[in-house]
Amino acid sequence: MAPTSALILGGIFNIVFAVFHVLFWRLFDWKHDLASLSNINRQAMQILNICLTFTFLIFAYVSLFHTEELLTTGLGRGLVMAIAIFWFLRALEQVYFFGMRKILSVAFFAVFLLGTALYAYPWYIARSPASAYAEPEQPEAVAWILHTQVAESDETVVVEGNHYFPPESLARKYFQPSDHKSQCPWKGTASYYSITVDGKENKNAAWYYPEPRDAAAEIRGRVAFWKGVQVGDG
Repeated sequence: MAPTSALILGGIFNIVFAVFHVLFWRLFDWKHDLASLSNINRQAMQILNICLTFTFLIFAYVSLFHTEELLTTGLGRGLVMAIAIFWFLRALEQVYFFGMRKILSVAFFAVFLLGTALYAYPWYIARSPASAYAEPEQPEAVAWILHTQVAESDETVVVEGNHYFPPESLARKYFQPSDHKSQCPWKGTASYYSITVDGKENKNAAWYYPEPRDAAAEIRGRVAFWKGVQVGDG
């Protein structure tokens, strides 16, 4: 079975349980059974059931309408595993609270394990580096000016649309330190390089944050470009 098919079945599986929980009031005669509880416990039971129903609907929505994202992104695969763990814990709860002496309890236990498998299987397949759902490697980024390459790396960090190159990826012979500074409210103080190619100087064409604020720590020392320096895939 394809992982996408398993997730679609998982979405249908969760819709069935959402409907099942909506019908609790009729199936288990909650109108009369809950009347024996205190008001707080009675309301808590109903609120918890409504929240659980909504949870199933969320599981169904992401499974049916965001199938590819669940398989191809780290956040998506994390959510798939969380749903698998949810159903596995529900299977364990069935054993702990209801036991396995009655056939109906055994049947529910098996159904909850099925829910676990519908999400654990695609997670297992998608997490493999060789999987078709593995996140593609970041393409190599190149910076150039006047047809001359001044930086190249496949480990840039993209912030606000700018590629920040590792300092070791620069062709240092083209770079000269500049006294120019600028301030960013959240990244801190930027320092600059001028770039000289074929005797033509492009002042302050590259910037970097030697001591960025904590929010921008990932770009510490990395260099970005503007003012005529083109950046694209290698």
